[in-house]
Order: sequence, then C-alpha cells, then structure tokens
Amino acid sequence: VGGLVGAIETDGSYSLSELKNTGNVTGLNQIGGIIGRIGNETNVKNGVYVITSNDVSNSGEISGNAYVGGIVAQMESTSINSFMLCTNNATLQGTLVGGIAGKANISMERCSNMGAITAFRSEMGAPYAGGLVGKYANASLSLSIDSCFNRGNVTAYTWTQNSTAYAGGFIAMLEESVSLNVLDAFNAGIVSIAGTTSSTVV
Repeated sequence: VGGLVGAIETDGSYSLSELKNTGNVTGLNQIGGIIGRIGNETNVKNGVYVITSNDVSNSGEISGNAYVGGIVAQMESTSINSFMLCTNNATLQGTLVGGIAGKANISMERCSNMGAITAFRSEMGAPYAGGLVGKYANASLSLSIDSCFNRGNVTAYTWTQNSTAYAGGFIAMLEESVSLNVLDAFNAGIVSIAGTTSSTVV
C-alpha cells in the first residue's frame, strides 16, 4: 500500500519528482507514504529497478505491520537507487520501520526525517526502527548517505524476555558486507529501546 503508488514490479528506470502525500496510510505489510513496494514480491532478488527520487515528501501518518517507510516501505533491487531531497514529516509505526525507507538499498542525498519512528515486535519478527532506514540489505552495492539528518525520536519496543530489538538514528540494521559511506549527516532524535530486551542501539 502506498500513498501514491502501491507497487512497482516491472524492471526499468523510473523518476519520481515533486511528489507529496498528506493523507494517512494504513495496512498490514509494505506501507509507504509514497510507494508501498519496489520489486517483484514473488521473485524479489532478481528485480532490476533504477529509481531516482527528487523533492518527494510525506506528511501523512503511516502505520502497518512489517515494512513501513515514509517514502518507500520495501525495496528489493539489484541496482543502485538514488533519493534526493526526500522528507518525512509524520509519525511512522510498524515492525520494520524507516523514516525514508523500511527496507531498501538506496543512496540518499539531502534527505531528512522529522517524524517519530516506532517499531513493535510482531509475528513478522524483531522490531527495527531507523531514523532514515530500517534495514539496508544488499551486500553487492556501494551506497552512501550524504547531507542527511534525522530529528525524530526513534523507539523499538519488545515485550518478551531475551528478545531482540534494533534502533538507530540513521539505520537500525546494516547487514554484513554492505558498503555504506556516510558524509555530513547528523541525528538529533532520541534513540531508545523499551521493554525487557537483548538490544542494539546505534
């Protein structure tokens, strides 16, 4: 489910420019302020998508279960995708949540999150709350975060003893072997774990 586009599943190059969502968006999985999912749900590892976003914003509250993002909820792509001047201004809530993207492989420039990010443990697994991205998950790409910031508070909740939660001002989880370069970026939000946890706060 997306505020403007539900899913992009066809290989190709796409340009998203001067787009804005102001309405609240709710659903179960893959809930994005602009786009719900980029990638083929049945064969997500083989999709080739080149997405360029410029001057895109979300101001509607976004809530769901797994994969929630202010701009895009879930991106499964074998290409480097570029987001510029993307902004989320609203509160986001789900299991795997990011101010710009829930799960993605994107390079970002001058992107920002101003909304509170809240992740809850569910049947989908541990909570991931990232000020910009919930999870980076493509080891074959070299990505960058340049001149971006997070000002929203970031909280991951879990309720069972010895369970795990992840929270980060920029990224909740960076999978092994992902190459990421961060330049001129800052976090001003409070990052925290709530509940009885084995937790990671970064």
